[in-house]
Amino acid sequence: MQARFKSAWTLAMLFCLACGLEILEPSLDDGTGELDSWEATEALTITYIEPTEGPSSGNTQVNVIGSGYGSDVLVQLDDVPCTELQVTSSESLLCLTPAHEPGTVSLVVSRESDGAEKSAVFTYTDDEADTDTDSDADTDSDTDMDSDADSDSDTDVDISYCHVQWPCTMLASVGGSADDVFGWVYSSGVTDAIGQGPGITAQLGLGPDGSDPSTSGDWTWTDATYNMDKPGLSSDHDNDEYLGRFELPSTAGHYDYAYRFSGDEGTTWLYCDLGNECAGASGSDDGYSASTAGDLNLLQASPPVAPPASSQ
Repeated sequence: MQARFKSAWTLAMLFCLACGLEILEPSLDDGTGELDSWEATEALTITYIEPTEGPSSGNTQVNVIGSGYGSDVLVQLDDVPCTELQVTSSESLLCLTPAHEPGTVSLVVSRESDGAEKSAVFTYTDDEADTDTDSDADTDSDTDMDSDADSDSDTDVDISYCHVQWPCTMLASVGGSADDVFGWVYSSGVTDAIGQGPGITAQLGLGPDGSDPSTSGDWTWTDATYNMDKPGLSSDHDNDEYLGRFELPSTAGHYDYAYRFSGDEGTTWLYCDLGNECAGASGSDDGYSASTAGDLNLLQASPPVAPPASSQ
């Protein structure tokens, strides 16, 4: 990959020299060929931000679209830095909003290399605002998310697809710790928005080798948490990624692990095995199969080695 990158950079450099343009060579990491830092040379712009509002508690993932974004950009809302800043390209960046009292503020993108600044408007909404104005034990078809005697199913989420993203296999020892396991889920109109899609419950499970998690009672399940948006067929944020970690059993052997997702608070589940990243598997598209589940190889812990006897 590094060789291909350098060839492309050489062609670009020759072109820039011919045009009389200034050349800013990106720095590389320790031999992998991946970009570590760079300064964008295009004009700094903001075309739009998505979403344009979020709760005053913060932690809203904002996607800023424009141009001129490099590793030297800073994003602030009312002079408070955005967290978890990711510059995904020279035309797109992501970050999480800090907490702020309700109201309209300026989202400012600045560039350290030349001091350029551009701004957009972001609105903090009141966390306590409740759009549900009815007080009955409602059985109507509104979109409230309350916990009254609401017997309708208007808030259920249709889970279309899911898979175990990584790792495909895991090697551990009794008494040690498992690795984080990542799972992707897709629901049209839910996960393809920026940030965490509402109404989805995610769990990571571990069970006997070759068993079916939908029928076996020997699986243990651990709640997983939203991690970030991931690309899909139509955009770079179609899927929601979750991460979880299970407790290792006390007995050595082979075990299966899988994800399951629910859009109705656990009444029904979609079970999913490995995705395409693991030997071309298809996740939930072709149903669950133990042959394409994640594989945990749990080894017996090595006994402690006694120190050599000292000579007399």
